[in-house]
Amino acid sequence: MIQHWVRPKVGNAAFSAPFVGLKYAWLARFQFFFSAKSILHEGYTKYKNRPWKLTGNDVIVLPQKYLEEIRKLPPNRANAMKANLDNMQSKYTHLDVLNSTRLFVDVLKWKVNPQLAILIPTVRKELDAAFAHELPPNISEEEWTSVPAFHTLHRIVGRISARIFGGRELRDDNRWVASAEGYLNNIFITAISIRLVPYGFKTLASWLLPCSWEISWRFWRAKRILLPYIRYRKQIYAERRDEIQRKGKSEFPDVLQYLIEAAKGKDAEPLRLASMVLALSLASNHTTAMALTETLYDLCAYPEYQDELRQEVLNALEVDGGWEKTTLLRMRKLDSFMKESQRMNPPSLMGYKRQFTDEIELSDGLHLPAGSHVEFPIVPIQHDSVEDPTRFDGLRYYRLRQNRSETYRHQFATTSPTSLHFGHGQNSCPGRFMASNIIKMVLGTLLTEFEFKLEQPGRPKGLHPFEFNFPSHSANLMLRRRRKPVGVAGRREP
Repeated sequence: MIQHWVRPKVGNAAFSAPFVGLKYAWLARFQFFFSAKSILHEGYTKYKNRPWKLTGNDVIVLPQKYLEEIRKLPPNRANAMKANLDNMQSKYTHLDVLNSTRLFVDVLKWKVNPQLAILIPTVRKELDAAFAHELPPNISEEEWTSVPAFHTLHRIVGRISARIFGGRELRDDNRWVASAEGYLNNIFITAISIRLVPYGFKTLASWLLPCSWEISWRFWRAKRILLPYIRYRKQIYAERRDEIQRKGKSEFPDVLQYLIEAAKGKDAEPLRLASMVLALSLASNHTTAMALTETLYDLCAYPEYQDELRQEVLNALEVDGGWEKTTLLRMRKLDSFMKESQRMNPPSLMGYKRQFTDEIELSDGLHLPAGSHVEFPIVPIQHDSVEDPTRFDGLRYYRLRQNRSETYRHQFATTSPTSLHFGHGQNSCPGRFMASNIIKMVLGTLLTEFEFKLEQPGRPKGLHPFEFNFPSHSANLMLRRRRKPVGVAGRREP
């Protein structure tokens, strides 16, 4: 019986390192759930240059000096996807499909990212429609109107993502919107809840938790909604394959179609494609909405930046005559503000996760057993790389980029050994460029079309279970249309 609830002494358990926090895993998980930031600070302060352990044997925390060596390891030895999915309890949250294929990564890297400039008019059109659909129609220039900040931004991003991932049909299917939103809203609750459970009781917990029932139901329903679209697309592609390949242009320019065209073998199965689209929705929708919300909260908490950023957006729009790729590149101050917001309010305190498939020996003789799960303390690492790290400086990265040799560094979507929120190297998040574009376009629209502030004074406090940071879901945003002369750049086109 004991073997079913005690983790075998392999992987992390076979690695000797000091513990920070409680030693026994179950109690340590509860401690880390409530006090992750202080435990991480203690560990980083005590063991900055040597490995240490978190939450019993769950995690080995490595110092930054090993980052470059770990980065150079091939994916078949240091598996980033497996480590991240284990962290999200993928066995119980229906994310396992992402661990058995690279199809979605290749599609985002080689099909979507090269077409980001072409997608900007589509994103702009969807953004206008989302604002019209999600914001109250009676927002005036005189009176303030209150809207729920996170939920409004989440739905706006959700509509844009649905269009990019599944086309107009999926965006307009209210059944899909409800099912995908229900799945995404419960996935973190389920993952966090099951992380608290001892090793051998996780499956039982997944059967008993209402949030787990909910994501299973929503996941099943969302796949059922997707299947007719997928089968129809596959039929059209089969009939017109030669013509489409000759033209080099997809019949439906969205992620679902790119997946269908690139899929081979079992990846081409409709149910598997449906699972990929739904899992990708988590990465594109929820994480983008969280970063957008955090940045908006900082714009409200530091209103002295609003006029300067608004003018930058207006100037960029005037130069280009509308929203283009170059327009977004001109918004260096806004990009800097976004990166500083991410630094101060990161989605996670830990990152650059890897799980090793065989034993790893590093250059100084350190041995990491097969099955080890390692992570890096990415927030302390980034704070050590800047001056006055506890102060919010929205133009910090804008000033750094004034140096000609630094022009293309320090951007929101760029990674480095000290900026690891999107990973670094070959396993960097492939969707970060799209996320950056969407956040800039939403914030640019808010800055040019509205005056805004929070209903209550002060920056809203979020939730911080384990290493995760979630923005407040309860804060309300106050909106009022800006008074401006007709013809000013940035006004939405009819």
